[in-house]
Amino acid sequence: MNERPVTREELNRVLHSLGLDPSDPEHMREWHADRNYLARQRRYAEQMGPWFKRAILGIALPAIIYATWEGTIHILKAAGDKLK
Repeated sequence: MNERPVTREELNRVLHSLGLDPSDPEHMREWHADRNYLARQRRYAEQMGPWFKRAILGIALPAIIYATWEGTIHILKAAGDKLK
């Protein structure tokens, strides 16, 4: 293996190219806090998909059942009125 170890200068160059200042510890703490916040928000957003589907089914399914029930009752009443 002909790999050379990453030097501090190369690491600093890469971090600077990403817009980070490794010599400022406060800046690095803020960057880590922002990264953690965004990762947490992404996880919450991914969890919203299944909950949203459940909410839609929880609203739509009873509405469909109710409409079917009411339609059936209406048809039966209309059929009963014709028999009289």
